[in-house]
Amino acid sequence: MAMSLQKKFVQTINLKIIAITASAIKEDQEVISEICDYYLPKPVLSAHLFRALINLQLPHTVKKLAELDSNEHDLSVNEIKLLKEELSSLTLQALIDEALESLSINKLYKLQDELRKIKEKYPEAEFLEWLKSLQEAVDTFNMADVEKVLKAFKTLRVFSVE
Repeated sequence: MAMSLQKKFVQTINLKIIAITASAIKEDQEVISEICDYYLPKPVLSAHLFRALINLQLPHTVKKLAELDSNEHDLSVNEIKLLKEELSSLTLQALIDEALESLSINKLYKLQDELRKIKEKYPEAEFLEWLKSLQEAVDTFNMADVEKVLKAFKTLRVFSVE
């Protein structure tokens, strides 16, 4: 009996633990990181989960990550400049400012509609990921995340293109 328990214990030593939590407190994240092999904040995006699995050296996820990466589009320099112009338009900036100021669900839906139109024309990977984060925050009515995502808008790589 003791031998079978020992075997089970030895087999589980190689378990990897990924913590998934909505806690945004830095101290909590540090404690979780010490206890677990990897930490993912909610909402969990599939690309982040697969990257975590890769980092934890779980090779069966390589194929799935490759599929995700193949769905991302690379835009030409000219297309990125056009995307930047659309994202910098006064109309879109006004919608973002209104949504950020009020956090009104109607204004957020209107903003999302405009962003989806741009997404169809310019499927740039980082912009798509940012938009997905915004949609998830809006869909779950997580206004703290909505605010955080909207504030991160100007940090998108496309704005650093000359």
